[in-house]
Amino acid sequence: MIKLTPKLREKVVELRAQGMTYPQIAKKTKMSRQTAMKIVKDHRIEDKPLEARILKPCINPRIMMIYFGEDKNSPAKCVIRVDRQYPINSPVTVKAVEGDETLYRLA
Repeated sequence: MIKLTPKLREKVVELRAQGMTYPQIAKKTKMSRQTAMKIVKDHRIEDKPLEARILKPCINPRIMMIYFGEDKNSPAKCVIRVDRQYPINSPVTVKAVEGDETLYRLA
């Protein structure tokens, strides 16, 4: 059994913010997928802003696809303001929406 130190918890959150999937995080940190998910969920409750980049617009004009770190293969959705322009690859600061791990809002 692995000891969940604050440093390990921080690493899990950082890996997820970089776009790694939960199975990838579990394998890298030698913990279960469920444990990694719980750590990220508990961290999101704190509602810390995260840095992301715009990937592409969606059909819904209030939603943009975003990505974290350099991994464009694990996108998330972000609720945006319709009255503003968001160029592709431009940085945005987002916060997680409680209850949906792939939905964010502008911070």
